[in-house]
Amino acid sequence: MGEVPALVPVLALAVFFVGFAAMLGGSVRALWRGQRWGRGPVITWQVLQGLSVLTLTGVPTALVVVAVLVAVASVVGVLWPSSRDYASGTRAPGAVV
Repeated sequence: MGEVPALVPVLALAVFFVGFAAMLGGSVRALWRGQRWGRGPVITWQVLQGLSVLTLTGVPTALVVVAVLVAVASVVGVLWPSSRDYASGTRAPGAVV
């Protein structure tokens, strides 16, 4: 039989990742509601994902390209002028987005 991992580090990692997921979920919700503070965490996460996939070895090239394209598309989408206006509260009243 294998050794059982220590419980405290496993629980600490679980709490960390649940908190991280909640933070990203809150960021997406903030963007959906037109609050600009959500841009920072979303952009940071996408940049980290895009850069980290480039450092992996043994990953099919197509998967790397798709992951980088998704990261770039997400950052461009968040920084697109109409998206920035929506999340900054500077859109015209009654404007269709």
